[in-house]
Amino acid sequence: MRSRTSIRVVSCHAEGEIGDVIVGGVLPPAGRTMMEKMIAMERDHDHIRRMLICEPRGSVARHVNLLVPSTREDCAAGAI
Repeated sequence: MRSRTSIRVVSCHAEGEIGDVIVGGVLPPAGRTMMEKMIAMERDHDHIRRMLICEPRGSVARHVNLLVPSTREDCAAGAI
């Protein structure tokens, strides 16, 4: 199977929590606030979460985070 899209993910482990951080290949969702971006991600791009969190790549004990540009001047980045 060939794909035209590549998603870059860094796997993490901290104090028993396992998860991934998407660091490239996914555009930030639309929205003025982080809450609006999160809702847009759930509504329009949930296939990305399911692809990374469900078997065979993921598991029920795993989480996925997407780094996005900050929506506030006093923050360096945002996470969904």
